[in-house]
Amino acid sequence: MQLLSATTLLFAGLAASSAIKSRAPTPYSITSFVATKSRMSAYTQYSFTVSNPALAVVEVHCSALVDGGSSGYTKLPYVYPGLGKCDDDAVTWTFLQPDTGKDATFNVTVGGVKGEYHVPESDISYWVGDEANPFDDYVAYTGPTEFSVTEFED
Repeated sequence: MQLLSATTLLFAGLAASSAIKSRAPTPYSITSFVATKSRMSAYTQYSFTVSNPALAVVEVHCSALVDGGSSGYTKLPYVYPGLGKCDDDAVTWTFLQPDTGKDATFNVTVGGVKGEYHVPESDISYWVGDEANPFDDYVAYTGPTEFSVTEFED
């Protein structure tokens, strides 16, 4: 009887393990990704499209217009939770590049599953024209406009 119980538990554990693996998130496909602070402006425009089989529609457009200030910024401004909007409420996102100007983190959540994409510092370019004019600068994401979000929080 104990052997039967142990065998039953083993198979139940294997079945549960298989079920968990089959629920692993499908990568989020990001297309048309843009993040740009135009010269002589305090605002940064973020825009992209996300697609994933978990979404009710094939593609969801997301965007944000963020006031980055007028201090000769050399990084992309923070998109905090709720600031970035999407056509589908099942999708939320954030973007954070530390003040040190290092690598940025782009998070996309679809149906409660949070994915993370690391943006290398080398994919963000900046230019400062007239240092006396705080608006005379340009900051932009210059990396690939299409990529996949494949890292997910447990």
